[in-house]
Amino acid sequence: MTRKQLIGRLRKLIWVVLVPAVFLLWFRAVQKRKVTPTSDIDIQIQRLEGADSTLINRGDVIKIIKERFETRVLGDEIKNVNIERLERVVEESPFVKNADVFIDAQNVVHINLTQREPIVRIMDAEGRNYYLDYIGTYIPPSDHYAAHVMVVTGYITPHEPNFMEKKQHNLKPLFELIKKLHENTFFLKFIEQIHVEQNGDLILIPKLGSSQILFGKLSEMEEKLERLKIFYEEAIPYEGWDKYSVIDIRFKDQVVGRR
Repeated sequence: MTRKQLIGRLRKLIWVVLVPAVFLLWFRAVQKRKVTPTSDIDIQIQRLEGADSTLINRGDVIKIIKERFETRVLGDEIKNVNIERLERVVEESPFVKNADVFIDAQNVVHINLTQREPIVRIMDAEGRNYYLDYIGTYIPPSDHYAAHVMVVTGYITPHEPNFMEKKQHNLKPLFELIKKLHENTFFLKFIEQIHVEQNGDLILIPKLGSSQILFGKLSEMEEKLERLKIFYEEAIPYEGWDKYSVIDIRFKDQVVGRR
């Protein structure tokens, strides 16, 4: 056997011995880590744009975990921590849009939360008080933060899950108007409140001035809003915000200002 052949066999022998040994060490390390207790729970909550607080806080998340899990998460063996279930449980909170959970090399359980973002607050004539996010998901009032969003008051059909998917639900056209206002930079900054009268007519309350805007029924929404925008962009700068107490856009092709 030549020296080259001998070296070649030795190398093969080393790999035959080394690979199983490395695998065994790795397997033992993994098994050892599985029975290692978690060392901490780190909860990060992404704040909403412009918010100085959060709808849900660390204490709320810890309370949810304690109520839903039979054994403790902090201090329990890593093998007993069900990451997928932990994500699902936290996402059941009406304030949470998404939860990402993982355990790092230091055995810390990381829970990263994205909050639902309210776009409107509903305060109806029956005393119901809640938010809706952009897809119409119900969000209850928070103990920690009041979102600064448009408010809708008055006679409003009660919320139902998946109301936007129903063929006929009176909240659906109202929410479609809310989204149109929210999507338009001008109206998002301009309209502060929508009031729903008992007959279904709408009154819009602007942030500036003392006028009320008679919107009427939830029909021809885009055409009404376009007339209103043109009126405020072209007429109000010359006549002033407080010239009219009532601005009526209920009727087709008309904007009527009354003092």
